[in-house]
Amino acid sequence: RVTQFPDSSRAAQFSQAALLACVLAPSSLLAATYTVGPSGRQYTQLSTLLVNVNLEPGDIVEVDGDATYNGDVIVRSDDSGTAASPVTIRWRRQAGASRPVLQGGTNTIKFQQSNHVVFEGFEVRGGTNTCIFNEAHGTVVRDVIVRNCPG
Repeated sequence: RVTQFPDSSRAAQFSQAALLACVLAPSSLLAATYTVGPSGRQYTQLSTLLVNVNLEPGDIVEVDGDATYNGDVIVRSDDSGTAASPVTIRWRRQAGASRPVLQGGTNTIKFQQSNHVVFEGFEVRGGTNTCIFNEAHGTVVRDVIVRNCPG
């Protein structure tokens, strides 16, 4: 009696293809989401998150509204995204909640060679030098209100 097994070369080809797909998968599939808020979140200040975490392409930072956060936020080069997979820092929108406020500091928020970052949904106010200071490429500032900043 002869027992036939499925074509093992076909199974090997499938395994190799699956492994290759995992290796070449876009970084956005591996992206993380971080939360910032006054209570019950991973971080209470955006600046604290950025000091402790190196953001990767595709990562998302969601910041609760109805709160004011300290300025002097620096998004550094090790927090960069890519053109295809930017880092996103955005308001975590909830019905009836006002946008988060970044307030104060020398530069309220500074993009320091942190390329391909989307900054969305905030109110930025009161930097003594600049409210939004950009030294990066591919920075997108969307739906942001800027108030009380030096001219």
